[in-house]
Amino acid sequence: MLTSLVWSGLGAIRTCTWLWLQIQELTARIAKQAGLLKCQFKNLPIGDCIIASTAIINQTRIISDDLHFNAIKETKRDWI
Repeated sequence: MLTSLVWSGLGAIRTCTWLWLQIQELTARIAKQAGLLKCQFKNLPIGDCIIASTAIINQTRIISDDLHFNAIKETKRDWI
């Protein structure tokens, strides 16, 4: 089973399928999803909305110790 992960760092959002890293473009689809999340979760920082949207659209997990992601039921988060 291939598992993909999403995390942020150094100003970029990356996905990892096993050990392969891929930088994801901020597409209009991700930006729109991030805006919808920001409207729904007003206290969620926009950067976290973009990370969550990237994970949702790419059907990946988020690696983070940030508890903000627990509020978004469409995301799955792994603790680092």
